[in-house]
Amino acid sequence: MSDSSKVIATKVLSENISLYLRMVIYFCLETCLIKSEQHNFDRSMNMPKYNELIKVRSLSNRSETNSVVDLVKDKETGILYVRKTIFGVDQPVYQGIFTRELQALQRLNYCENIVKIIGHSNMIVTNNNTKSRDKVGCIFLEYVSGETLSNIDVVGLTSKQKFKIIKQLLSSIEMAHNEGIIHRDINPNNIMIDDNQDIKVIDFGICKIKQMINSATVFQMGTSLYSAPEVNLHSQNATEQSDLYSIGAVMYYLFTGEQPPIATIFQETLDNTYGFDIELRPIIRKLVASNPIERYKDISELRGDLTSVFKRFLDVQYTAVITMDHEKFIKLKKMNLIPKTSIIKDLDLIISRNYLEIYMGQQDNVYKFLGTNYCLECLYDEGTNVFLVAKIKKVVPLERAFMKKKFCEISARINLPDPKTIHRLSRNDNLEIKNIVDEFCEHYRSKDNVNIEYKKNYGAWRDLLTLTKKSIEDNVQRFLYDSYDTKGNICRFKLHKGVFLGDIVFNKETRLVYEKKSKKNNKTTLIYVGNYDDDSLVDKHVILKIRILQKPVFLPPKGFICLDYGEEIINIDRQLEALDNIERENYSCQHNLKEIISGISSPKIGPLYGKIKFFNERLDSSQKAAVEKALRSESLAIIQGPPGTGKTNVIIEIIRQILKINSSYPGLPEKKILLVSQSHPAVDKMLDDLIQQSQSRPNLIRVGRDEKLNDEIREEFGMNYVKDNWIKNVKNKCNELAQNYCEELKVTYAEFESYYREYEKKFVSNIEPENINEKEIVKFKVKINTQKKEKICKILEIQKQWIDRLQQCEEAELYIIKNTTIIAGTCTGFISKRVLRDTTFDYVIVDEAAKATYPELAVSFSKAERIILVGDHKQLPPVLDLDIIEENEEKLDKKDFVEGLFEKLYNNFPEENRHRLSIQYRMHPVIGSLISRVFYENEIQNGIPGKERITGIPGYDDVSIEWITTSKMPELKRKEEKIGNDEKATYKNSSEISIIKSKLHELDLLSTKVVKVGVITAYRGQKSAIKEMVKQQKFNYIQVEIDTVDAFQGGQKEIIIYSTVRSSNTNGIGFLKSEARLNVSLSRAQSLLIIVGDLNFLNNTKITGNKFPDIIEYIKETKGCKITEVGENL
Repeated sequence: MSDSSKVIATKVLSENISLYLRMVIYFCLETCLIKSEQHNFDRSMNMPKYNELIKVRSLSNRSETNSVVDLVKDKETGILYVRKTIFGVDQPVYQGIFTRELQALQRLNYCENIVKIIGHSNMIVTNNNTKSRDKVGCIFLEYVSGETLSNIDVVGLTSKQKFKIIKQLLSSIEMAHNEGIIHRDINPNNIMIDDNQDIKVIDFGICKIKQMINSATVFQMGTSLYSAPEVNLHSQNATEQSDLYSIGAVMYYLFTGEQPPIATIFQETLDNTYGFDIELRPIIRKLVASNPIERYKDISELRGDLTSVFKRFLDVQYTAVITMDHEKFIKLKKMNLIPKTSIIKDLDLIISRNYLEIYMGQQDNVYKFLGTNYCLECLYDEGTNVFLVAKIKKVVPLERAFMKKKFCEISARINLPDPKTIHRLSRNDNLEIKNIVDEFCEHYRSKDNVNIEYKKNYGAWRDLLTLTKKSIEDNVQRFLYDSYDTKGNICRFKLHKGVFLGDIVFNKETRLVYEKKSKKNNKTTLIYVGNYDDDSLVDKHVILKIRILQKPVFLPPKGFICLDYGEEIINIDRQLEALDNIERENYSCQHNLKEIISGISSPKIGPLYGKIKFFNERLDSSQKAAVEKALRSESLAIIQGPPGTGKTNVIIEIIRQILKINSSYPGLPEKKILLVSQSHPAVDKMLDDLIQQSQSRPNLIRVGRDEKLNDEIREEFGMNYVKDNWIKNVKNKCNELAQNYCEELKVTYAEFESYYREYEKKFVSNIEPENINEKEIVKFKVKINTQKKEKICKILEIQKQWIDRLQQCEEAELYIIKNTTIIAGTCTGFISKRVLRDTTFDYVIVDEAAKATYPELAVSFSKAERIILVGDHKQLPPVLDLDIIEENEEKLDKKDFVEGLFEKLYNNFPEENRHRLSIQYRMHPVIGSLISRVFYENEIQNGIPGKERITGIPGYDDVSIEWITTSKMPELKRKEEKIGNDEKATYKNSSEISIIKSKLHELDLLSTKVVKVGVITAYRGQKSAIKEMVKQQKFNYIQVEIDTVDAFQGGQKEIIIYSTVRSSNTNGIGFLKSEARLNVSLSRAQSLLIIVGDLNFLNNTKITGNKFPDIIEYIKETKGCKITEVGENL
C-alpha cells in the first residue's frame, strides 16, 4: 500500500465508520466481483452501418471536439435523423466526449426541451481525407426542424418570444442539474428553435457528470465568450454556477444581438448597455459575476427573481387564489421546500417562484397545482371560490415530467392572500380554472377509454386476488393446543382431544406459526414458531413436536397454532401492489404501458436498426428475426415459441446482445436485466443454458429460497452464497490491510487482537470492570504513543468492529445487487429481497410468460423500461383457483380469466412487436408435422431430419407415432374408474396401465442402450397408479419418469407414452378437451410417441373442441404412423 493511499485512508477512516464501510465495500467490489465477458470494440451495436444512411447535408463541423454533425435519411422510410460522429474514440479524450454526451442524453431523454437520443453505435469508418480506417462513436438524434439561436435574427424577436426562450432554457438546464449534469457549453449554437418556437438544447459533448469518474479531460473546449471564467481556466472547474454564467451570456445576446464581452469587463459593459428591461439588468449582472460565489446559487433562486418579469411579458390569463393555514406553511419549511427564515407575509412571493409554469390535475375532487419543486393538493371551496391547501407533496424532476403529461397547463399566476381579505380581491378566476381543469381531466380520463378498457380487461384480477387472500386466511388448518413445553430446541404441543393433523402431509420443511392479533386494529401478525419435527398419539392427545430454528417464542398457555400461510399472503400482496402500480401508471417504462396492454395504443419500435452480428451462428432466420424484434422494441415485445422451436436459444442470444452493449460502452451505466419465469425449475434451466453458452462466467445472481434452487446454480450464483464468498474475500482484504497497519505500529496482529478483546469489553454493559484486563490495554497503548499511531489504531478498531457485523450488513447486499448485471428469479419471488424492491431494470425478460397470470407478470412489469415476453399461449395456460371463481360467481365471471395476457397481446400486437418461431428441432418430422397441423395451422417447419430421431428399437425404425387402441376391449374393461367425490374427482384406467406395463417391458427388452421414457397423463389418479406399477418393475435400459402434463412443459424425452384414460358411453372427455394440455403432452416426444386409449371413443366430432379426430385422421393417412389394436386377451 503506497504512502499516499495510507494518508487518504487515515483521513477518511478516522472520521466515521460508515465512510469506512462504504470505502471498503467499494474497494472490495472492484476487486472481488467477477465482471461479465468483454467484447471487441468494433462489434455491431445493432445500428445502421455508416453508409447505410443517405447524407442529406452537413450541419456542423467542430474541430475542438473532433466531431461532425450530419443530417441523414433512412433509405427505407425516408425519415430524417441527425447523426453526430465523434472521431478518434480510441483516444481517451474523445472517448470521454462520446461517453459523456451519450450518458447525459440517455438520462435526459424525458425532457421535452432537450434533443432526444434515438440510438448510438461504435463503428469503424473510412476517413475521406486520410483514407485511413478510423474508430468513431455515432449518436443518432431526433431531427429538429428549425434553426439554432445563433442563426436567428434575435433583434426581431418579440419580448414574449425572448422570455419564452429563457423560461424553457431554465427548465431544461435545471433538469440537467437535477440529474447531476453540467452542460459546460451553453451558447446560441447549442440552442435550437423549432418551427413551434420551442427550444431544444443540444450538444452535451463536453458536459460534466458528477457521478461519472473519467480520466479523460476536456480542457478549454467550451465556447469561450459564453463560458464562465473558471471554465476557461480549466473545464473541471465547472459547477452549476458556471452554467448560470452561460445563461446570463445567452440572455445578453438575446436582448442585444451582440456577442457577450469577456468576463473581466462583462458587468461594466452591461451597466453601459441599453435595450434591457430595468428588472432584467441586475439579474444578468448577478449571473455574469466573475466570482461564482456572487452568482445565483441555483436556477430555482434565479427563477424567483425572474418571476415578476415572466408575469409581465408572458401571457397570464388567470389568477388562481389559494389559501394555506399556518400548519402547512410550517410543513413547507420542515420539508425544506422554502427557506427556514421565511415569514408568512412573504408566502405569496415565495410560492410564486415555484409556479413560473402551472400544471393542474384533478382526481376525486382534489385539485393538484404542480410546480417546479412541489405540488399543492387543494380542495375547492364553492362558497368562497377558493382553493384550500390540504396536502403538500415534494416532486423530483422525473416525476414532474411524468405528471405534466397527465395535467393541464394553465396560464395563471398564484395569489396567496390573507384568508380575511379574500372578499376584497380585485381578481379571482378560480371558477374558470376549476371548469377548465375538470373538462380537461374528464377528457383525459375518457381519452381512448384507457381506464375503462383496462378495467374491462384486468379489473377482475383484483377481485380474484382479494377473494383468494380471504380464502387462504379463512381456510388455513388451525390446531387447538391445551398446553406446550420446550426442551432444548424442541417445542412439544399437546393438542386438544379430538384434534388431529388430518390429511396434511408434514415434512421437515413444514413451517408452523402462531397468529397474534392486534387489539388496536384487529390485524393479524404471524409469529414463526418452528418446523415440524414429529408427532405421536399419547392418551388420545396428538403430541406435535416442532423444531425451533430461531429464538424461542412465548405463546399463550392455550391457543391455536397453524400452518404458515404468510408466504402465500405476501405473494398476493405483491401482486395487488403491482396492479396498483400499473393502474396508477407508476412504472419504469417510458411509454404508456397501461394503454399498450389495454389495447388502446400499440407498442413502438426503434426507428433505426441495422444488422446484428449474432453470437450463436446456428440460429435460424426465424430465431434471428425474434431477437431483432425484441431488441428493437421500445416498450414491449412478445415472442411465441411453439414446442421445440428454440426459444431458450433466442432468450440467451438477446441477453448476450445486451451484454455486448455493456462491454462496448464501459463508461456508461450497465444495462441491467431481470430474468424471470413462472417456476424455479424453468429459471434454473434457463441459467444452465446461459452458463453453457457464455464464454466466461456471467455476472448474475439467482434470487430465491435456497431449498427451491438447483444445487449447482445455488452454490455458484445463489444470493446467500455470493454474499458469503464476497464477505470472505472482503475479510481477507481487510486482514491484509490490518497486517500492513500492524507492521507500521511495530506490533503483531495477535497483539492487537488481544488488546481489542479487552478494550471492547468496556462497551458491554453486563461486564464488570474487574473482568477487564487493563494491563493488556495499557501495555498496547504504550506502543502507540504518537498521534499518527493512535490514528492507525483507530482505523484498526473501526475495521474490526465492521468485520464483526459484516454478515448482517444490508449495505453489502445492496452493493452486490447494484454491481450485478443479471438478476434471475420467479415472477413474484424476485422481490423477496428488500434491496430489489426499489431496483429498476433496463430489460425484463419473462420466460414461460403464457403460464403466468396477469398479476404475476405485473410484478416485473412495473420494474422494467423494456419488457420481452417469451412463451406459447397454445401450451399450458395460467393455473387458476376455479373453486374460488365458482364459489363467488356473483362477483367473478370465469370468462374474464379465460384469455391470458400473453395471448391477448399476441393477438393484438402489430407484426413489428410480435413474432412466432417457426422451425422446430425437437421432434421427428412425423411428430412435428402432427403438432404443426393440429395446433399451429401448418405454420411450423421441421428443422431436424428423421434419421437423427430414430430410436434404434426393432419394430420402430419406420414408426414415430403409434396409437394402441382399447376400442375392441369389452366396455367394462376399457372404461375409466372414478376416484374421489365429485368436487375433487380424478380418474384411472386399469387396462391402459396394463398396456403401458407391457409396452415398457417390450421397449426395455428390445433396447441396447439407455433410453429415457416419459409417461404422461392428464389425471392424478392415473399418474399415481402408474407410478406404483413402475416401482414394482425392474428395467435394464429404460429410465422412466411419470407425471401429469403440467409438470412436463419445457421437458422432453426420447419416447413419450400418453395415457388418455377416458372411455365411456357419454360425450365427456374432461381435461382431454384442453387443446393446450394435449399440445404439451404430444410434443414432448423426440423420437417416438405412443398414445394409449380408446380410439373410437375419442374419434367423436360431436364433442366441441375435441382435437382427437384431427390427430386420428393424421395418423391414419401419414407414413410413419400405425394403429395397434388390443383385444380382450390383453
